[in-house]
Amino acid sequence: MVSADPRPRLALYHLPYRMPKPTQNATPKPPGACPVPASRRLVACRTIEFAVLFGAIPGIIDLERFGRLLIPALMLGAVVVAIILWRDPTFDRKRFLNFKRAMRELPFMLTTFVIGALCMIGITAWLATLPQFDGRIGLFGLLKRDLPLYAVIMLAYPIFSVYPQELIFRTFFFHRYACLFRTPAMMIFASALSFGWAHVMFDNPRVPWDAELAVAFTFVGGLLFAWTYQRARSTAAAWLEHALFGDWVWTVGMGTLFYAGATTL
Repeated sequence: MVSADPRPRLALYHLPYRMPKPTQNATPKPPGACPVPASRRLVACRTIEFAVLFGAIPGIIDLERFGRLLIPALMLGAVVVAIILWRDPTFDRKRFLNFKRAMRELPFMLTTFVIGALCMIGITAWLATLPQFDGRIGLFGLLKRDLPLYAVIMLAYPIFSVYPQELIFRTFFFHRYACLFRTPAMMIFASALSFGWAHVMFDNPRVPWDAELAVAFTFVGGLLFAWTYQRARSTAAAWLEHALFGDWVWTVGMGTLFYAGATTL
C-alpha cells in the first residue's frame, strides 16, 4: 500500500553523529602558558617592549637624583598596567587579588618565611661586619634607632611599594609576556631576573657591592614570589609573601640596600 503523504521521510540512521563542542576548556591554562600561537610580529613587538621596560629603563635611572620620584613612578606604572589588563578580554580579573587562593597558600608561605627570616638574620649579622656597610647595616638597626619611622614603613611599604611591584612583575608580566616565555619555569625565571635587575638602580657608587647584593637578594626573592603566583594565580598571594619578606628586610636591618629616599636612615 502506497502512503498518501507526499513528503519525503528522512532516514535518521543515515545522518552522521557529531559530538557537541565544549563551551569552555575543562581545565584553565595556568599563567605563563601562551593561550594561542603568537604571530612573529606580536613576538617581535613584545620582545622589544620587554627589553625596553624591564632591561633598559632600570639600567639608566639615577635614583641619587630622582629618588623621591620612585614611589610615585611605581604607582603610576601600576595604574597603567592595571588599565591594560582590565581592558584585555583574555585576562582573568580575579587575579588582581584572589584572596581565596592566597589563603590556600598561606601555610606554605609562612613556612618559607620562617626559614628565610632565620637565614636573613645570619646574612645581616655578616654584612654588618663588612667595612663598607658600617653604619648602614646593623642587626635590627632601624627598629632600635627610630621606632616611629619603622612603624610608618611597616604600614606604608606593603601598600605603596609591594602591591604595585607585584602587579607589574607578576600579574602583568605573566600575562603580557606569556608568548615569549612559554613554560612555567621560563616565566618564573624571567620574572625573577627582571625583578632582580630592576634593583640595580639602587647602586651607590660610594658603597662597593651594594647594588650586586640588592640584585642577588631580590632575584632569589623574585623566584619565590613568581613561584607563588604561578601556583596560586593570585596577586594577593604574591603580595602577602613579598610584604612579609619586605617588612622583615627593614626589621632585620638590611633596608638601606633597597632605599632611595631623600634622607639618611
